[in-house]
Amino acid sequence: MSVQAVSKAIGELEEELGEPLFLRGSTGSQPTTFGWILHPYALEAVEAFSKAEHFATEAARAAAERRSDADLTLALVVPPFSSHERFCKNLSEFLTKHLGFRVAIELMFGSEALHGLRGGRFDGMITVGRFDDPQCDTVVVGTLPTSVFFAPSHPLAAKRSVTLEDLAPYPVISAPAVDDFNETILNLYLKNGLRSEVRLVSTDEKGTDPFIQNNAYAMGVGLKAFGVSGTAEIHSIDPEEMLPVPVCRVTIKDRRSDYLDQFDRFVRVKFPNMKNMFS
Repeated sequence: MSVQAVSKAIGELEEELGEPLFLRGSTGSQPTTFGWILHPYALEAVEAFSKAEHFATEAARAAAERRSDADLTLALVVPPFSSHERFCKNLSEFLTKHLGFRVAIELMFGSEALHGLRGGRFDGMITVGRFDDPQCDTVVVGTLPTSVFFAPSHPLAAKRSVTLEDLAPYPVISAPAVDDFNETILNLYLKNGLRSEVRLVSTDEKGTDPFIQNNAYAMGVGLKAFGVSGTAEIHSIDPEEMLPVPVCRVTIKDRRSDYLDQFDRFVRVKFPNMKNMFS
């Protein structure tokens, strides 16, 4: 940096702090008392910034190294569901066959997927529900029907479809690791009249306990492939109240590839057929 640039930066810092950092004279500059007191704190800040920068660089490098050898790698941002590994494998094979290049899909929670996207591990994320971020481009590629899941012993289990009024007396479960990331199905319904008490759960296996206890329920995609293994049954939401949830493709702005463009074109045209595959 030039002397002028350093002098300008110090002047701007002094103006922001409201105190001079140096006594300037014809023979040079000496720190003020305020400058000496600030000095150790400034060193700690610089060291902390360097550590954060090093961590971010190493994390991005590690994420890139974990990238698969596929031509297009996507993170499916949804909570784990029954047979999700087989679902991702089948969908990867389906897209690979029809697109003519290798596609890999991995299910992952939102924050980890976004970190992998920024670090280059993934070319894009697929979210069920909108995701807005100033660093990302979000494109809606289709919509999915929504439904509810509750235990066979639930008071509403005999009903083929339920209304939001039916659901109001019963708690709905929410996992912060999922619902705090984007506009998930639950968030969408809470904005549109759902009045159930929200009960927070973890995302581990014990997170399914509220299905059985206290007549809780969960909201999800209205496709059998996205069901919850062994703990709950899928029930329709009344057609007049059912809200279709957008499925979005998310990428880092200005980070495009021919593979991603081909994926976008294919999914937009074929999405209804793909949806029927998992009904």
